[in-house]
Amino acid sequence: MRRDDVIAWLRASEAELRRSGVQHLWLFGSVARDEARDGSDVDVFVDPDCERFGFVELIRARTDSRAISDRRSI
Repeated sequence: MRRDDVIAWLRASEAELRRSGVQHLWLFGSVARDEARDGSDVDVFVDPDCERFGFVELIRARTDSRAISDRRSI
């Protein structure tokens, strides 16, 4: 899994993530360093819009991110 592929996937998902209340994302870990191997996970820090992001939105963002990843192959 290449860093550029993950970034492209996140950018393609930006509108859906923003609707969920995600303000910023930071990619970190082995994928960010381009050192990922088979089975590596994707580490993403989510910075929510605190004005409109609570527990319900957190669960929605988690559900949406799983749905997005199920539809797109990284």
